[in-house]
Amino acid sequence: MPRRRKTTGGKKYRLDFTGVDKTIRQRAKRIPEGDYLCKIVSAEERTSEKSNAKYLSWKFQVVSDSRGNTKHAGTPLWYITSLKYEALFNIRNLIYAATDGSKNVAGAVRSIQPDLYYGKQIGVSVEDDEYEGRVRSKAADVFPPSQLDAADDDEEEEDAEEEDEEEDEDEEEEDAEEDDEDDLDDVDDDDL
Repeated sequence: MPRRRKTTGGKKYRLDFTGVDKTIRQRAKRIPEGDYLCKIVSAEERTSEKSNAKYLSWKFQVVSDSRGNTKHAGTPLWYITSLKYEALFNIRNLIYAATDGSKNVAGAVRSIQPDLYYGKQIGVSVEDDEYEGRVRSKAADVFPPSQLDAADDDEEEEDAEEEDEEEDEDEEEEDAEEDDEDDLDDVDDDDL
């Protein structure tokens, strides 16, 4: 027998929300893979349920893609940096990116204060990631924003080189076909 649903009929509920986290959870939006200019919005210390290890969950916000297109501006992305010794290179890379390559914290004991990096712009490589059966975008790598155009220029140069190589191959194939046709013209019908 199906359960009957009860309407609230205008009833009021008094609920205690004092212990509820104020952060409204935003659903990750899928954007095309590639490099983006982002700004650091926040960082939250968390503990892994599986390993009990501490990590920082950083929230980034897309400013534009590598060509300056703002279609995906405002899209949130998350980036995890473990606080384990063997994974500190991720925080090092993030600080390096947030200081546009002017600060490398490797080789010394340092205190870091994540909120000092809020609002800083960084370059972010975005990749697709499957999580619980759904594909979403994730921040896979970070780099100084000044390298954003350089990375895009490198891709364009590689594309141009590939096109040139393809054109050269096509020309060589055409030349080879013409040579074959010339060879056939030299053959007498009697030789066949």
